[in-house]
Amino acid sequence: MRVLLNQASLAYFRGLGINAGTILLIAFFDPVYGSRVQPIPFAAFVFYYLTCGLYLSYRLVRGMHSLESWFDIALVASLPVAIYYGYLSIELPAYAVVFWIWGTTVGMPGFGFIRRRFWLIWMLVLFAASAPGFFIGALEPRNALWMVWMVILTYYMTETSNHLKKNRRDLSQNLAQSKKNRRDLDKANRKLKEASDRFRAELVLAGRMQQQLLPPLSGLHPRLEIVGRYLAMENVGGDFYDVLNIEGRIAVLVADVTGHGVAASLITTMTKAAFHNHKTKTSAGAILKGMNQDLCAYLGGGQHFVSAACAIFEPESNRMHFANAGHPPPLHLSSKGISHLGDESLILGVDSGITWDDHFVEIATGDRFLFYTDGVTETRSDDFELYEERLEARMQEYCSLPPEEFLDILLNDLKVFRGNSPQTDDIALLCFDVR
Repeated sequence: MRVLLNQASLAYFRGLGINAGTILLIAFFDPVYGSRVQPIPFAAFVFYYLTCGLYLSYRLVRGMHSLESWFDIALVASLPVAIYYGYLSIELPAYAVVFWIWGTTVGMPGFGFIRRRFWLIWMLVLFAASAPGFFIGALEPRNALWMVWMVILTYYMTETSNHLKKNRRDLSQNLAQSKKNRRDLDKANRKLKEASDRFRAELVLAGRMQQQLLPPLSGLHPRLEIVGRYLAMENVGGDFYDVLNIEGRIAVLVADVTGHGVAASLITTMTKAAFHNHKTKTSAGAILKGMNQDLCAYLGGGQHFVSAACAIFEPESNRMHFANAGHPPPLHLSSKGISHLGDESLILGVDSGITWDDHFVEIATGDRFLFYTDGVTETRSDDFELYEERLEARMQEYCSLPPEEFLDILLNDLKVFRGNSPQTDDIALLCFDVR
């Protein structure tokens, strides 16, 4: 029973209580019209009203009707009640207006649910049943005015209910569309996350492959101890180094592709391939010239260019020749002190007709060479100082350490110098010690 007395049916039964109570008050306390209230029609009215309400409520809670259709059906099922109100208006003409008001307000709890045609059916039946009561023994002008007023009120009630129902329907459609959009958005987010996860996994794999492109450095020549380090700003980067033993001559390349990420990493592969294509050239300048012609053909004058430092060590003749294509000059630490190698001329990939001059350096046991990319020298501290100003000092300070330890200390010092600032560029380092 508690389930049957839901919010909708309670409004229905509340109307029964008010109307039945009013009829009983007239029967017991009105000396003129009280005797005209017949118990059998009244009992039939109460029984029908109650039975109909319980049955409809039962169908509602069992899910046989939606709330909207329930109010429509409840109003149609109450048409005998409208006829009873008409009967009362004939028997009790002085109360005809009261019964008319009951009839017009019975559906108010269903505002926004009851459709217009059901309102009109109810009001037509009520009008047909109640109209005689306004004329049988009660032809007072006020009753006629009440009737006109109630017709106008009924019109606005039906209009209001229709607008409310339309607004509810629009709101329901908007909510349904919003839920659909939310589902579509969640689905798109899942697909985007899956694509992002795949892309991230592919970047990690590409980073591993790029690390594998770095050459093994041990045992290339008995007179040279070579150590390298590479730190990409992202999973993949545009800096790299390569070292080749060509019949006892050690060819070295340290390069930096403009930009970062996947595009830059692809161009590093092109640059490495170009270096291998021209590794047999007799001078560093000739290697850079051949590489530049290949890169100009590969890049087609695009947005990416390459700076590079190329050197050829000839340990047997104690010399090295060096050429620089727009790259930070390497450092040479010898018994005479520290010096920069070469000059910063034009970069690769701009003009296929450019040539580079070779610079020759005498090498001796105990010399140290440091090749690096601008990710080292352009690192800034929290105070916006450049690391370039202390690189030479660190190289001299730790000159007695083996190359492996020296690069580890140098990278740690770089991290401390950077402080809370993130790494903003790729970093590549090569250290050579002459034995």
